[in-house]
Amino acid sequence: MECQECEFEENDYSNVNGIISRCNPKEVASRDKMKLLRKALTHFTGGLLPKLYDFEFEGEVNDDSEEKNCICSHRIRNAFHIRHKPSQTTFLIGSHCFETLYGKAECDEIYIFKPYCLNCKSEKVKSKRSNAGKEGFCSNKCMNIYAKKFACQDCGKRFWRRHPSHKYCVACYRRNTYYGHIANRGYLIQ
Repeated sequence: MECQECEFEENDYSNVNGIISRCNPKEVASRDKMKLLRKALTHFTGGLLPKLYDFEFEGEVNDDSEEKNCICSHRIRNAFHIRHKPSQTTFLIGSHCFETLYGKAECDEIYIFKPYCLNCKSEKVKSKRSNAGKEGFCSNKCMNIYAKKFACQDCGKRFWRRHPSHKYCVACYRRNTYYGHIANRGYLIQ
């Protein structure tokens, strides 16, 4: 017999800025948390339990001001944002709860809770034991490349300067000057 307390109620969840989180502070029994997590994920993603590869790590929540609950009702210290790619829904979840549901070995295999490299944005930072990993890079090569790039004065995005006088990335430069034409010369920057 399933207890009434672990029943999924849509009113127990809030959607603020596209992030689904549990707003009911009451915890369910430990044996029912995985059932509740499974029900919440299936409800908000469209019917079936999504596959592990449908999720993408978005980042750690750095808000220490309030106590947080995973969507399974478990109280958590380190909360993470996980995005379901097909539905573009983001969840506030604890890593332990997610790893219990999908399997720790499978989550570790694809480095689900690791951020992407600041430079290449395609590789995950697998370990924070190296100097590059501590800074948020996948390798020393990416760390060195990132250090040599210049930060745009408008958007802050890093880019390669072609000349020491360049202070804006191509996108900001095109936005700020006559739709891509250099003033008084009439030719386009590539």
